[in-house]
Parts: sequence; C-alpha cells; structure tokens
Amino acid sequence: MKYNYPQSKAIFKKIQDSNNILINVHKNPDCDTVGSATAMYEIVTELGKKATIVCPSEISDSFKFLKHSEKIQKVDFSRFNYCLFDLFLILDTSSYDRVTGSKEIELPDNPPKIIIDHHKTNNFQYPLQIVDVTASATAEILYKMIKDSRIKINEDIATALFSGITGDTVFFKYLKDPKTVFSIAADLLDKGANHKKLVSTFYDNNEFAFTKLLGLFLSEMKLEKTKTGAFVWAAISYETYARFGHPQGVRETAADSFFRSIKDTDFGIAMVETKKNELSVSFRSKDKIDVSVFAEKLGGGGHKNAAGCTVKGEFDESVKKVLNSLLT
Repeated sequence: MKYNYPQSKAIFKKIQDSNNILINVHKNPDCDTVGSATAMYEIVTELGKKATIVCPSEISDSFKFLKHSEKIQKVDFSRFNYCLFDLFLILDTSSYDRVTGSKEIELPDNPPKIIIDHHKTNNFQYPLQIVDVTASATAEILYKMIKDSRIKINEDIATALFSGITGDTVFFKYLKDPKTVFSIAADLLDKGANHKKLVSTFYDNNEFAFTKLLGLFLSEMKLEKTKTGAFVWAAISYETYARFGHPQGVRETAADSFFRSIKDTDFGIAMVETKKNELSVSFRSKDKIDVSVFAEKLGGGGHKNAAGCTVKGEFDESVKKVLNSLLT
C-alpha cells in the first residue's frame, strides 16, 4: 500500500496507545481549525478514546452546524492542567502562541505532541509531525491520513473536513492543487458532507451588526503604492469594534472577499483592534506577493497568500508599525 504520509501509521498507533487526548482549536478560529478538530474528535472517540477540545478564544455560533463544536472549551492556558492528558494533537497551528493565545504562554514538555499542519511558517520541532505546505488546508491532510488508515469517513467527518477545505480555500478560490482538492471534495460529498448546511449556517448567516461593520471597514479602505507593491488597507479601533458588538470574523471576511481582490493591487491588509491595545492583522495577496514574510516580521506567520499577526500597543502606533514594516 502506498501511503500519502509515511507518518500516518505511527500517528494513529500513538493515538491508539493513548487514553485521554487533548485537541486544540487555534485562537481566532476559522473553518479549517474547527473542522479539523471536530473531525479528529469524532475519529479518536470512535476509537474508544477520551478527548477534549480546547481553544483560547470564543467559538462563534456560526460553527454550531459541525458536530462536536459545542464541546469546544474556551480555556486560560496560563492555568491549564495538562496532567490529565497523555497526548496533545495540535492541528492547523504553526506556533505555540496560536495554541495558547499569547506569546507569553509557552507549551510544557508533557504531554507528548503531534503536529498536523500546512503552514509554511510552522516552527514546531516534535518527533512526530506532518507539515505539508502543498496542502490547501489541514483538513486536506487529515483526509489523506484517513485514507492511509482503515477509518471510515462518516457524514459528520465528511462535513467537518469539507468545511475545513472550503474555509481555507475561500470556497475553492485559492487552491494549491485544484485537481486534488476537487477530487477530495467530490469524495466527501459522496460520503455525506452537508454542503447546504455549511452554506446556510456559516456563509449565508451574517448578523446585521457584522454586515454594518463590514461596510464601514470597506468605506475606510485606503490605497497605497510603495516599492513593496500596491496595496489597500483599513484599520478598525477597539471603540468602533465594541460599538458594533464585537462581531467575529469581520477582519477575515474583509480580507478574503475584498482586500485581496482590488484591481491593480498586489495585496491587502485588514486590521481590527479586537482587544484594547491588541491589533489583529490579516494579510491577503494574489499570486506574486508572499505576505507570510510581512507577518513573520511582526511575529506572526501563515501562508504565501494568507497570513496574520497580532501587534500589541496603542492603536495608532500599532497601525503605523504594520505599515512601516512594509517599507523595511
């Protein structure tokens, strides 16, 4: 049998040999992290293991169409008791601060960790890991790992993996390998992936305040031309964000659907001060510009065409820091 990943067998053996497994959802959750985590939860519990899913951020109601999403616990990793677990599955996450939510909170040596990810900026160095930068989503990697095993993909796993892939590809707009991704998507649909529920619950279910803030975001957009390239950007302060009720996902939606798509520009930057003195930044680009380089300069990471970071400090100064980083 030809394996997609030589590590698959060892990873599933480690899961089989474990009893109480911790699974992460990264901060500022998206469809790939939630879909991957809930699919893995279904797999490990079907194998008879106890499992817990944790996240440093709140989980939006828009993910509730995924089975097990209600089991995701928001935790404070500075006080978290890892001693209960004998394995930690870290999915769709390239650095410890994406796991814990803070650069000040590192991960302990135990429990043992397995990394499954597709970010080129992944900096974990554990003995057992799959980091496949040719995959369009971590959910794609999980699908291939399942194909390496005898695990059956049921409707819940299919919906979770399909959602993860659609999320990170912006509904199949940005693909590393279109032939592979569409083949996987077709197979997941054959296995019961609930495409209609994904669309109605996640994509066509925006709150009024979310849409109003998105409109303000777009009206604040500015065009810049530098030696780095032409780009658009906008930044929303915490006061404005709070006035609209802290709607989740506005920054990502603006970046994915609009900021990268402006004619005669190379990339876009969407910024929201989600907490006072904490600016969350999303970079999105077309084919030529590698925005992960920008994000890494500011302590973040991601992909060539989609990356992000968090900048701490006073709002105006943080915005200047992001823009000035493009000039050096």
